[in-house]
Amino acid sequence: MNEKKTESEFNQELRAKFQHDLALKGNGMVMTQPPTTKSKSLEALIESAQKSQETTLDGSNRIEIISVNLVDDSPWQPRARYDEGYIQALGEMLQDRGQDDPIIVRRLASGRFELIAGHRRTRAARLIGWSEIKAQVVALADRDAELATLVSNEGRVDLTDYEKGLAYQRAKERGFAKNQSEIARLFGCTQGRVSQCLSLLELPIEVKDILDKYPGLFGYRYAIVVSELVKEFPLGIDTIIQGIEQLIDNSELTSDHLRSFVEKALLNRTRNPIVKPTVVSNSQGQSMFTVKSKNNQIVIDIKDNSIDKSAVSILMIEALRNLVLSSN
Repeated sequence: MNEKKTESEFNQELRAKFQHDLALKGNGMVMTQPPTTKSKSLEALIESAQKSQETTLDGSNRIEIISVNLVDDSPWQPRARYDEGYIQALGEMLQDRGQDDPIIVRRLASGRFELIAGHRRTRAARLIGWSEIKAQVVALADRDAELATLVSNEGRVDLTDYEKGLAYQRAKERGFAKNQSEIARLFGCTQGRVSQCLSLLELPIEVKDILDKYPGLFGYRYAIVVSELVKEFPLGIDTIIQGIEQLIDNSELTSDHLRSFVEKALLNRTRNPIVKPTVVSNSQGQSMFTVKSKNNQIVIDIKDNSIDKSAVSILMIEALRNLVLSSN
């Protein structure tokens, strides 16, 4: 029989095992701190929501053994992607020592259960072939369930900066918080952290499209450099995207590499631009001369020797004089 451990010891052991497995595989990824206890704010939200309801579902707020096949993900879960390595390690730990803390679900009218907290534990249970799982069944209305899911520890720990930003934005859009200060109190973090994560949502749509697919590709510090490059090179978004996409295959590339890649590509293009001359034709469509700008000079190449070069010069000088006068 396995020795009983505290939840904190369990999480420390899980963290060590997961990082050890990654080291053996040569993966440079690092897992953030796993949850230690259920969020006090989550418990308070559930208690407050249930007290405010005139009626509750039969058997609510009880610990039950339920079928894993009857458990559905929450539609409000902020996590976009799940780390398969973490789920596998969690499954092995659950198999070794059993389940200490129940997942939290609410019972639906259909008889199925919707997750509030425990999305990763449920996935791990399915992975190791469990048919049943221990769950705390609570009675919550849709809006209360949405808020509880957003702020639960299971939904926040190990979330990427981009996923947190989406959760913070949703909390504000849904009226759970009016400003960054209230968002910070709701999620139990600092206002500065809220601002950092929300800044990723201000990136160009092309960059956010990549983060929708790879939410853990980079955090807010890397995003600062992306924003700076977008301001410096407003017409260079394609090159910036190319630099960011290199992270997909090599997560160790830094923001310094991105800046170097973008500056090398765009500054060289600026220094040595490909100049296409403008062709001026007559009414019959015949090329008379070409005009191009090069090194702060306007170069006129006359193709037709019959053209009066002096007349062209006079016309050009008059046109330039009018341009200067109109700009004053």
